[in-house]
Amino acid sequence: MLDPVGGASWKKAYDMLDKNGRLCCFGMSAAGGSGKTRSLFTAAMALLKSPKFSAMDLMDKNRTVTGCNMGHLFDRLDQLTEQFEALVAMAGRGEISPHVDRTFGFEEAPLAHHYIHDRKAKGKVLLVPEDAS
Repeated sequence: MLDPVGGASWKKAYDMLDKNGRLCCFGMSAAGGSGKTRSLFTAAMALLKSPKFSAMDLMDKNRTVTGCNMGHLFDRLDQLTEQFEALVAMAGRGEISPHVDRTFGFEEAPLAHHYIHDRKAKGKVLLVPEDAS
């Protein structure tokens, strides 16, 4: 299971895992709050609601919890290239199809940023050149 939300969501996701289930935590959007301003209270509450995973519980239930921060891998593209190429190939074969919520022209990049920041996106938001079709 993949969870970009964090906070209490990690506990819910963990509780849904079956034996040999895996949870990959890769974001903490719950700590950001909503709107254009950050709330230290919201961030603190999300952190407090984050579960503390026990090694004994993980072993007893045969579960795995892992985390990934892509920001720490931007200078290690050699570690990402193989997986990126596999995803592109899967998309080319029609095995995966990301949901595109909305597209914006390059000149609308600030609007696209606000659309994402205001949490209106229900899928991918793309910037496209004017001559793209």
